[in-house]
Amino acid sequence: MNVENELMVQKEGSICTIVINRPEKRNLLTPTCLLKMSEVIEELTKERNVLVIIIRGAEDKAFCAGYDISALPTKPTSQIEADLKETPPLERALQAIRKFPYPVLPC
Repeated sequence: MNVENELMVQKEGSICTIVINRPEKRNLLTPTCLLKMSEVIEELTKERNVLVIIIRGAEDKAFCAGYDISALPTKPTSQIEADLKETPPLERALQAIRKFPYPVLPC
């Protein structure tokens, strides 16, 4: 699947739904997906017009089956390696969720 489609963002008024869109893999998280999620949530925090974020998985087989370790880079560049060590994608996404001033609901 195209990495740009791994995460879908749908805004309706003051509600934003973030959909992990990898149903064929039971919505496993990838580093790219997590980085995009943190960017989206950080942007929503700055905008201040969304009052709730709903995070869900595509389709109905699984919310998220975990972290897709096969998506981790096997030969990362020194820059990617440094970025991963400084703040790993999962931690960055969790920090963005914690800093969001309104409720974030996993569904």
